[in-house]
Amino acid sequence: MALTRLGAAYLQKARETNDPTFYGAAQAALDKAAQRAVGKTVSEEDGAALIRIALPDRTAGGPPPSAAEMRSVRDLALLLERTNRMDALRTLLEAAEGLGISRAQLGYPAAAIALRDGDAAEARRLLELDDGDADMVRRHRLMAKILDALGDPEGA
Repeated sequence: MALTRLGAAYLQKARETNDPTFYGAAQAALDKAAQRAVGKTVSEEDGAALIRIALPDRTAGGPPPSAAEMRSVRDLALLLERTNRMDALRTLLEAAEGLGISRAQLGYPAAAIALRDGDAAEARRLLELDDGDADMVRRHRLMAKILDALGDPEGA
């Protein structure tokens, strides 16, 4: 979990400094988290391995995820979205749903996938459910894309 948060911190630093080298550091932290969680780098198709990066001890049928576990999954989802690993993000969302974590609980990353999949109405619903702790510039940019896709250029 700590490495996932480190990756998220590197992404924040990249945004604040406009220095793209921090994206490489974020990716390295994600790869190291994967190595520790599952003993190998993780393919974008391996949902079980991806979810273990964020939730190494979680299995299906357990109690609802804690706030810390939700934060870890969200941090990983944001890291995947911001490094444009959308197939991996899609796989992570599916694996999270298998553990009882809905897309609505993850907000922004799920909205980005919904828009990419052509469901602008669902993307809007998910983004409006987002708790707002995501980068506000990216959040507003995504909402503008959603509104444009919904045929509302003035709102965009």
